[in-house]
Amino acid sequence: MQDILNERVKPWLNTRVTVIEGWMARGLLAPVDPQTFMFMIWAITQHYADFDAQIRALKGKRALTNKAFDAQTEEVVQLVIRACGAVSPNAPR
Repeated sequence: MQDILNERVKPWLNTRVTVIEGWMARGLLAPVDPQTFMFMIWAITQHYADFDAQIRALKGKRALTNKAFDAQTEEVVQLVIRACGAVSPNAPR
């Protein structure tokens, strides 16, 4: 597993870190540690993947419709974007 992390995941992460650093340099994103930012995004998305049954139960839903899934996805995206001081072009004005 360590080889996969070092040879595949780390280079992939580094490309994202470079993009995030570029956003910060252009003033599009509040100063954050890019790796921590990526870990937070992974944590959020992993939670939805791992705890889908719990989320559906707590929301009182058997399954999400495509429309509800898209709405929940947009809510999470907007939350992450606002938390790091950025503004999404999709955000309501």
